[in-house]
Amino acid sequence: MASLLPRIKLQIVSDNVCPWCYVGKRRLEKALSQYKDKAEFDITWHPFFLNPDSPVEGVNKMEAYESKFGKARVAQMLPHMQAIGKEDGINFSYGGKTANTLRSHRLVHLATKSGKQDQIINKLFAGYFENEQNPGDVDFLVQAAVDAGLDGPSTRAYIESTEDVDLIKKEAREFSTKWRISGVPFFIFNNKYTLSGAQEPSTFVSVIDRILNDESKKAASAPVDACTKDSCL
Repeated sequence: MASLLPRIKLQIVSDNVCPWCYVGKRRLEKALSQYKDKAEFDITWHPFFLNPDSPVEGVNKMEAYESKFGKARVAQMLPHMQAIGKEDGINFSYGGKTANTLRSHRLVHLATKSGKQDQIINKLFAGYFENEQNPGDVDFLVQAAVDAGLDGPSTRAYIESTEDVDLIKKEAREFSTKWRISGVPFFIFNNKYTLSGAQEPSTFVSVIDRILNDESKKAASAPVDACTKDSCL
């Protein structure tokens, strides 16, 4: 039997090496937990490239940060992010490598076909931010896929191919252009309401409540089968 709960479409534009995207996901989940018996959510994740010129084989994470932001700023940023992460159950670690995220975005796309998108997103975020894994490393991506319930050999063949490369790049361009996205995470509700950044759960709740209120008004004003004095036999 089909659910009678209202359905909300939520598109999340994100990069797998974006710390605020990880935080934003945790905060969103806290908000969504309040709607278990009130609404259903169709959530899809879409690509964004924070560092499109990063090499796929990866570079030292700290060296990349210091090159981009300067040592002094990095020294301030890391403890701040670690404190923010702890509030949402994330243990940010800054060893290992960072890399071009095209392969990991392709893996997210592959997982979507099997209904495993959320599991893969969790594995990618935890692997990179907490376990110092390289998001461009094929072995890491394959293991993440297997842990999420995908087939290892076929996933490896897919990642090592060029399948969907152009598709993912096009998708990233189109979302960025259509919604004028310059930073992530970026949340799109029902192709109408948007939120930028890792908002607090209460902010997500406010938007969702507004959507549900709009839907309730539509349902109340929609034509229904009913009798008037002049319409029924």
